[in-house]
Amino acid sequence: MRLIRLLVVAPVLAASLTAQTQTAAPPDSTPSPPTVPSAANPTPPLRRIGGSVMPPVVLNAPTPQFSEQARAAKIGGSVLVYLEVDTNGAPRHVRVLRGVGMGLDEKAVEAVRQYKFKPATEDGQPVPVAMNVEVNFKVVDHQ
Repeated sequence: MRLIRLLVVAPVLAASLTAQTQTAAPPDSTPSPPTVPSAANPTPPLRRIGGSVMPPVVLNAPTPQFSEQARAAKIGGSVLVYLEVDTNGAPRHVRVLRGVGMGLDEKAVEAVRQYKFKPATEDGQPVPVAMNVEVNFKVVDHQ
């Protein structure tokens, strides 16, 4: 008897932009290394999505795994996860806002930490943003 199937819901607003094309750098240019914050080059302030701030686009969202405890108890649910996406498109400061327990909260955080994004932008420049992601774990009983 198979009993578990899960579904990951992409971040709100970002899903509508996944069809955007990503422009590649010209072949003769080399990417510049990430900058380290300093007094001359401070970290940009954290932005909220909306207005002139375009949301990050999910490039890769690994499927989270059920915990053994939740699998044995046939427990599912939705975990709401907060994260910040930096100017390189990496998730930072990942934490649970609303959990379901049974080890699923930890599995959701583990999966979200592996997400890859095209960074959020403001006026064409990458900016760090705060956002929430809902990770759904659904129990399916196949008979």
